[in-house]
Amino acid sequence: MKNLLLFLLPLAIVACEPKPIVEPEPDPQPQPQPEPDPKPIAAEPVSLSFVERNIFDMTMSFDAGSGEYTLVTTGTDPYIFTSGLTQPLDETIRILSFDYQCVKGVNGLQVFYGSAISEARSRHFGAIPASSGWSSYSCSIASDRDAFGWGQTGENLRLDFGSKKGVTIKIRDFKVRTMNEDELKLYEQEKNKAAGKEVEAERIAGYIACSYPCTVTAVRIGAKEVTVEGVTDGASGYFIADVAPWESITETGSFPQKFELNGSSFSVKLQRFVNRDGLSSYDRLLSRFAIVRVQGDKQTLASHARYADEIYASSSPDAVKPASKKGLGGFIINNNTSDLDDLGIASVTVNILLNSVVNTVSSGNYTTAHKFGGITYYMDKGYVAQLDKIMKECYKRGIVVSAILLNRQSDTNSKATPLMKHPECDGGNYSMPNLTEAASVNVYAAALDYLARRYSSGTYGRIHHWILHNEV
Repeated sequence: MKNLLLFLLPLAIVACEPKPIVEPEPDPQPQPQPEPDPKPIAAEPVSLSFVERNIFDMTMSFDAGSGEYTLVTTGTDPYIFTSGLTQPLDETIRILSFDYQCVKGVNGLQVFYGSAISEARSRHFGAIPASSGWSSYSCSIASDRDAFGWGQTGENLRLDFGSKKGVTIKIRDFKVRTMNEDELKLYEQEKNKAAGKEVEAERIAGYIACSYPCTVTAVRIGAKEVTVEGVTDGASGYFIADVAPWESITETGSFPQKFELNGSSFSVKLQRFVNRDGLSSYDRLLSRFAIVRVQGDKQTLASHARYADEIYASSSPDAVKPASKKGLGGFIINNNTSDLDDLGIASVTVNILLNSVVNTVSSGNYTTAHKFGGITYYMDKGYVAQLDKIMKECYKRGIVVSAILLNRQSDTNSKATPLMKHPECDGGNYSMPNLTEAASVNVYAAALDYLARRYSSGTYGRIHHWILHNEV
């Protein structure tokens, strides 16, 4: 018994000992989150003011109570200067803006940067729309600040308000400021576009300098067929590709209009008029032709592209040389035809506004139908009648006519105007033609086709020479 107690006693003592209390682990303390970066403080707008010094073809008055300037144009080249900056501009100041009232509108704003006035240091910002109430106008000067380094103490601006006499414009809250969110987004898009243009320019330079294995040696346009000749290195997989004006020879990796070649030299006949890209009778006269190599899904340019060397002519009027050196620029009919004889004029230039010639719909004076590329367009009978008078007066005197083709980018009541305006045109009176879309190429070509057909036989007079878009 004694031994049993001695055995059990330690067990009892152990059983009776209190168990240690295990404290639960405390919840981890949340880590402090870093403070978000504070939004950069936008630079304060910088007010601008006009000065009367060196003002030209306009008058200025200022109402100190309302802070309003009243500008009235008195001639066809109105401009006014701002006072110089009192301190350097913050780099984020990239918008020129003001509120305005102008019943007639301004047909174009041009801004010159700095005291050294030159076209090279200026930009056209387009029209200021008519507004009888107060409206806001703004334009981005971001790229100009980068290009010209403008914005230092003492530097000013010159603002040219269109080219019309008798326009009144009131201006207030005239300033330069930072970009808002939408303006910044648009600016970034423009920067990306510019960077893309630089890459494209490098590709074009590489294309020009490249020595390709194949060559297109001739392109001849017949009445109904196109003949394309050339040579390859004899390898397989070569095709001749029809590349339309709206297709970039250096940017595309696929040539949908292509025809297989056989042998190391070739002469291929293609239909001249075909259905493609929404045009039921596209004229391949407008295309250039290149050799491409197809290897599986990969299509690679294998030659430089070539435009037509020879073109079938529906008529061949004789060449005419001016009888003397006496010429007249921008000739119009206004009871001055006797001057042609008195001055012994031998040649003239005549401005022709293409979007005053053609429309995509029958409207107003645009009623003379003309079909091109399978699409019917409408010519302005009144405008064409004026051209007829000019051409006939010159034709009967043996005067050589050089037509200057212009594409006014502002509205002419023609639906063709926005089609023919180049997508990168951002100001000025005239635009290069838009050759980036099939519909735009066709309406442009239709206008040229109509004029060439009308003024080649002598029935309505004659155009001897063509000058394209020299105003841009």
